[in-house]
Amino acid sequence: MAVDYTATIDGKTYGFDFEDQRIDVDATIDVLNVVDLYEAIKDAQGSLAGMTYATIADAEGLASLSAGIKTFLTVSLRTAWEVNTLKTSGKFEVSGGNLIRADGADPFRDNSLITYIAFLSQAGIQSESGVSGLTTAESETLTTLNALIDELHKVHGLSAGNPMTVTPTSRTAGSISQTISGDGETTTTVARS
Repeated sequence: MAVDYTATIDGKTYGFDFEDQRIDVDATIDVLNVVDLYEAIKDAQGSLAGMTYATIADAEGLASLSAGIKTFLTVSLRTAWEVNTLKTSGKFEVSGGNLIRADGADPFRDNSLITYIAFLSQAGIQSESGVSGLTTAESETLTTLNALIDELHKVHGLSAGNPMTVTPTSRTAGSISQTISGDGETTTTVARS
């Protein structure tokens, strides 16, 4: 059970035993990032040792939804490949995507000394470098507008069958005036400075 190849990603080591179909993960890693794992897998597959063996894993995801926002990555280990943490106690968690085995088996090597935690169905979105779809100011404005709309719905008894119509009536520096009508009987003017 010797490691045939070692990949280093962001200062963490991943050892690959191609005969045993095992990926040894550095004992200092408590939370395994799926993207980093896949980078290590690609590195190992492209090595001289790795080229003589079958593919370790496939991956899909990281599709761009908008600037800086991508879908999560799903890494699917082939054949009997397993992830083996070198930790001797505590938890070992998977994050940043999904880690599965193509045959539906457990992707982790048995280790009774630790607790494996894999949050499957991480199908959401992730932002790169802290970038999100809205700025802080835009997010606060949206929250305020949603609260205002909820209040208007309550005051005017609006519902899906009784929609609200917003008609801009004037715009001056520093303020916006709108006429908001519910069922045609009530008119309210909202001004914001």
